[in-house]
Amino acid sequence: MWIFITSEAQRETAEAYLTHLYSPEAQALALKNYYRAWDLSQAAPEDIARFPELDRVSIDQFGGWEKVQPEFFGYGGIFDQIYGAQ
Repeated sequence: MWIFITSEAQRETAEAYLTHLYSPEAQALALKNYYRAWDLSQAAPEDIARFPELDRVSIDQFGGWEKVQPEFFGYGGIFDQIYGAQ
C-alpha cells in the first residue's frame, strides 16, 4: 500500500521536526549523545562539561555566503581541492 503525502503535509512535518530539533529538550538529548548543542538550558551539567567553551565566528567574518559559497563549496573550490587530494 502506498501512501502519498501532499507537499503541504510534507512541509508541516518538516517544520514540526525542526521545531522539535531546536527545542531545549532535543538540544539536551544531543548533548547527552556527544553532539554540541547551542541551547544548554535543559542539559545536564555533566553533558555540558564535555564541551569546552569556543569563540564562535559568523559567516560574515569570511565575506558572507555570496563569497563563501563559490570559493569554498563551488566546483573546484576549496572543499573540492581538499577532498580531491585524498
